[in-house]
Amino acid sequence: MTKYRIDNDPVRRNKMASVQDDGLALGVGWPEFMTRLPTSSVLHIEFNLPWGGHSLLEFDTTGADAAFRRIACGNQKPAK
Repeated sequence: MTKYRIDNDPVRRNKMASVQDDGLALGVGWPEFMTRLPTSSVLHIEFNLPWGGHSLLEFDTTGADAAFRRIACGNQKPAK
């Protein structure tokens, strides 16, 4: 079980999380997570790893909206 909280929003529980290739992938609630993240200022993620125990990560997400705007979408045509 993974839990996350963006800013002072309610804690969200995510039962379908996986750790692959040294990264954490959230499965359930991905659209809500990605909609809220760009305008946030702090992200807390809490999970329990069998080999590492209880872990709480905090990320400063201030300015994420500017970073998201720089990501090229796959359906955009390249600039000429």
